[in-house]
Amino acid sequence: MAQCDTQFKLSKEPRMLVELTLMQLCRLNAPAAEAPATAEKKSPDVSNQPTPAAVPASASVVAEPQPAAPQALQAPRRRLAGDHVSIKPVMVAAAAPTTGTATIDTDEGPALDLATKAVNPALLTRVWSAYAAARKAEGKNSLHATLSAHEPVVLGPSLVSFSIVNDVQENYMREEKPTLLSHLRRELADPALQLEVKKEAVVARPRYTKLDKFTLMAEKNPALQKLREELDLDLG
Repeated sequence: MAQCDTQFKLSKEPRMLVELTLMQLCRLNAPAAEAPATAEKKSPDVSNQPTPAAVPASASVVAEPQPAAPQALQAPRRRLAGDHVSIKPVMVAAAAPTTGTATIDTDEGPALDLATKAVNPALLTRVWSAYAAARKAEGKNSLHATLSAHEPVVLGPSLVSFSIVNDVQENYMREEKPTLLSHLRRELADPALQLEVKKEAVVARPRYTKLDKFTLMAEKNPALQKLREELDLDLG
């Protein structure tokens, strides 16, 4: 249940994830196959069947061409096999995947196992830098600048975040994300790894006039103010 709670925010099918978890919880208390059901499948013991009554000699000539007794012995077996419904094969098939994990569908590939793992930040940085350097070697300088502008940040198990600041970087990351994510999953040995690209709001820095710059410099060095007064400088 704790694993389901952790994976709920990452799953694109949260309802299915909850249903799978509930099925796994129900399977913990599922009763074992009953012994009588197994016993019914066994072939009936022919030795315990009642022996047919003695037939008069005059009637044996008519009864010999119709060997009805052997068919009567096997009829109960066929009837039990046809009428009896056992859920044991279903239980065995349902109990086969005992890993306790669900699946997640991504835009970059088929359904993946949700078995998350901790991401090594140092390894992530090394793999990311190597990927960016490879793009630069291919002549993709703008993509290299985008990947090198910030460092990826580990947000949690199998979850990495990367920040961008403008629309140009957003377009580059949208096109490169499938290839980049596949590379990271392979190099980090984490098939469930997810990459979250965030666009940060850029705060514009105020522009300083020449007078503002001089005022800041004069606060640090009062001699500049005296020099301005003696030379009667106009900073506009």
